[in-house]
Amino acid sequence: CSAISRDPLVVSGVGLEDKRDPRGAWCYVPRGACSDQEFSVLFPSMTLSYKVCTFSRPVGPFASSGPEGFPNNGLALRKSGSQGRAYDISLNSMVALGAAYSLCWCNGTESSCSTEGDFRTRLGALHVAGPTALQRDSNMTCRTGLPCVIDHFAGHALEDGSRLVVLPADARGCLWRRASLADPMGLVDFPNLGVSEPYNK
Repeated sequence: CSAISRDPLVVSGVGLEDKRDPRGAWCYVPRGACSDQEFSVLFPSMTLSYKVCTFSRPVGPFASSGPEGFPNNGLALRKSGSQGRAYDISLNSMVALGAAYSLCWCNGTESSCSTEGDFRTRLGALHVAGPTALQRDSNMTCRTGLPCVIDHFAGHALEDGSRLVVLPADARGCLWRRASLADPMGLVDFPNLGVSEPYNK
């Protein structure tokens, strides 16, 4: 597998880190061998896959990475007493990007279910409602004394009642909590303490 990007704009970077493919490692594969195959930009007659380079990576608590925001690196845990009929993806508030994720199954009688490649059966999509990665990485500017409007908010499966809130600049980010009950519940200099009106389709 190669970690170097095939995109000429990425490869034009100065050092090795600048040339790394932001999507991860990839490998050329026979046509039809992988579900995520795509044609190479440099060699249009050849197909490549990103998935094939992740099949030996561990899953769960020993994995180096998983879907961003998912506990246990995305590995669901069997619910106690369910006899394998119910699984816990997260018992606490989950802060994951809004998107459709693949829900995959591993047959524990045939493998150890310890690598990504063991989870070969796709059960369907798991939809997480919330802002998308594109929205998270965007920057917006408001100016003192002028109305502050956030246009073109991008999200996945957003429903009526969703809101935005402006919080203090803090290392805890969106997990910020006031230090004591005597502190204000939000930013006193913002209308409605920084809480937006509900989203309405």
